[in-house]
Parts: sequence; C-alpha cells; structure tokens
Amino acid sequence: MNKARLWKSTIGMTSALALFMSVNTLSVNATPAATADSQNVTVSSALDGSTNSLAGISVSLDNYYADSLTNIEMADDVLAQNAVAAAATPQPKVVEEKKEEVKKKSKYENTGIAIVNKYVNIRKKPTTDSDVVGKLYKGGSAKVLKISGDWVKVESGSVTGYIMKDFLAIGEEAEKVAEEYGRVYMVVKTETLRLREKKSTDSKILTLLANDEKYDVQAYNSKWVKVKVDNEVGYVAKEFVDVKVKFTKAISIKEEQEAAAKKAAQQAAIAAEEARRREEAQAQANSSSSSSSSSSSNSSSSSSSSSSSSSSSSTKKPSSSSSSTSNKTNSSGSTSSSKSGSAVASYATQFVGNSYRWGGTSLTNGTDCSGFTMSVYRHFGISISRTSSAQSSCGRSVSTSSLQAGDLVFYGSGGSISHVAIYIGGGRIVHASNRRDGIKISSVNYKTPICARRVL
Repeated sequence: MNKARLWKSTIGMTSALALFMSVNTLSVNATPAATADSQNVTVSSALDGSTNSLAGISVSLDNYYADSLTNIEMADDVLAQNAVAAAATPQPKVVEEKKEEVKKKSKYENTGIAIVNKYVNIRKKPTTDSDVVGKLYKGGSAKVLKISGDWVKVESGSVTGYIMKDFLAIGEEAEKVAEEYGRVYMVVKTETLRLREKKSTDSKILTLLANDEKYDVQAYNSKWVKVKVDNEVGYVAKEFVDVKVKFTKAISIKEEQEAAAKKAAQQAAIAAEEARRREEAQAQANSSSSSSSSSSSNSSSSSSSSSSSSSSSSTKKPSSSSSSTSNKTNSSGSTSSSKSGSAVASYATQFVGNSYRWGGTSLTNGTDCSGFTMSVYRHFGISISRTSSAQSSCGRSVSTSSLQAGDLVFYGSGGSISHVAIYIGGGRIVHASNRRDGIKISSVNYKTPICARRVL
C-alpha cells in the first residue's frame, strides 16, 4: 500500500517538472525580435532562473526520493516485523464440525432371547457348578443386567441369575429373531374393528372385534394385518391396531414344581370323578338287574293273590306316590346346588393355562373348544354334543345380553358356528382358544357372539 502511494507521488512530481519546462520555453519564444538585446538578457536571465529553478527542483526531488526510500524501507521493516510476529503468534485452529453418525439403539439392546432346543438353566452364580434357580425355555426373553465374559446376569419373571452368553441372542441379534421366537399379536385400539375376508375395505366383513382385545398376527405390512381369531383368518386395517411381540418368561424351580403338582391334582380329581360315575352306573345296572329278577320270581305269587290284592286295594291307598314325589324333590334340590351355573364356571376356570389340542378332550393334556365345554359339563353328569355347531342346539336359546354363568356362548361368521365358550360372569368367558394361548379367559365381546344357549 505505501509503495503504491510513493509511485503515484513520483509520477506527479515528474509531470510538474515537465510542465514547468514547457512554460519557460514558451516564454522565451514569445519575446519580439526588436528587443534582441534585451531578449538575450531575458533569455539569459530566464535560463539562469530556469537553471536555478531546476536546481531547486532537483534538490527537492533528491530530498523527496531520499525520504520516500526511507519510508519504503521503514514500511518494509514494519511488514517484515508483522510477518515475524504473525508467524510467532499461534493461530486458532479451524475445527471442521464433523457430523457423527448417531447409531440408533436397538429396542432389544438389554434383552436376551433363549436360542436353544428346549430350555437353558438359570444358575445362582456364573459357574456351571452353581445351583439351578430357574429355566428359560426356547424363545423366552430375559432382561440383561450385566455381561461378564462368558456369562450374562439376567432377570426374567421371578427369576434372577446367570445364563451362558452362547445361549442368548442379545441386542441386534435378538431383534433379528424376535418375531421368529416371540408371539406377534395385535391390540385393537378402536371401539369396534371390522375383520374382513380380504385386504380391502370393500371385502366381506367376517365379524367385529372389541376394543383392547388381543389377537394373534400371522403377517402384516404398512396397511393391513393378517390375523387369526380362533379358527378364523381375516384382515384388519393396521392404523387401528398396535402390533407387538410377546415372549414367555423364565420359570423358577419352585414354580415348576407347583405347576406339576397342580396338574397332577387336576388329573387325580378327573380320574376320581370318572371312577365315581362308573361306580354309579354299575350300581344302577345292578339295581335294575336285581329288580328285574325280583319281579320275575314274584310274578306267580302276585298272580295267585290278585283277587286278594284287588279286594284290598279298594280299602288301602298306595303310599308309593308320595314316596316317589319326595325322592324327586330331593333329587331336584341336589341338582340345583351341585349343577348351578356358578359351579360350572368355577370348575371350568380351574384349567386356565392348560394346553389346547385340536380334536382333544382332556382338560389337563389338551383339548379344543368344544372338547373343553363337553368335558366340563360331563363333570356334572350332563352330556352335550361333541362339536361347537352341534352344541349350539343344546339346551334353550338365551339372548347374549342376558347371559348367566354357565351359559354356552357361540362365535363364527356369516351365521356359521366355529367356536364355543363358557360364560363365567362379569362380561367374561373361559374357553380353549388356540395353540398359543391354550385355555384362557377373555371378554365375551372379544369378537361378536352369534348366539347363546342355557343347558342347566
């Protein structure tokens, strides 16, 4: 910047000098010839003056150049000093802001899923010599509390202990197998949801599903969910449901022993009931046989004394009629107390949690829906048909708005019966639902009932 200003000043001085010389030359040429002497004097004087003036300008220029050079040198020194100072002063580092990719955490980050053939032991301490405190069955999940080498401290159900790391899928690995091992289900989040035959709002409506009820999911996408309701498969709009995954939890050794004892007690009670019914049937058969023999042996004496009996009959009234009436009354009273709807409901709920098996009739080892209702009523000495459609003709019809404990409630679509349950009161039913849930309690409106029957 200083050098540029200096050169501009130098050019300006040079231009002034040239202008001065041009003016003096014009002055000499303009003097008339008549005054030649004076002209010479004038010229001489002018020349002398010009010489003096030029000498003065020369001296000024010399001084100007000297000062200018000094200024340039000083400017160069300042620039050099500034450069040295700038080099010595640490410059702030320009930090480029790097956008770090935030890795999305898996929702299964602290979840372990058992990837085993049957079950894995949960031990009290992280060693294979430690006591077994529980079991986590195949596909069951546990909360991961801590990972230490080959062992994982977990919490599942009522059990806290250690599982070898190799038997668990954790985090991203768990997320990959979640829907393979877990139960995928949906929860209805609208008052009444239509179950349709196909993935279209123009498709046939199979039934209506109730709010907050849960149903097994077979497949789903962003718009539709394929769901199984009892033995019926259909589609619902995904916007009206929440799709979730549920896993079984660990069971403690104590809980396992209690479950085994409960099942054994149920089996013993059923066996005892069946034995009692067989004994009653045998006693009745023996009684009938005895009565028949007695009647046959006494037929001759009855015949010979017919006239005597006939004559006495006019004076004596038989008391068998009042005796028979008394027996029927007692029998009726016993039936109303032991075969009440509440008793049926109470007995049926004892088997909640037991397994479902298509075609089965065992309340402890597996039954389907109609096998369940048939076996429950058989316990009370009442025989009903084997299939749900046939059972819908048993007893008498009742309104689904006037249900009582013990009533049979039927479900299906298009008027066709495909499922049956027992009403237990409070807007609930107990039924053998499906393979995943087994025998369970549900809302009576978990799907729209078709009809109901009262057997008692």
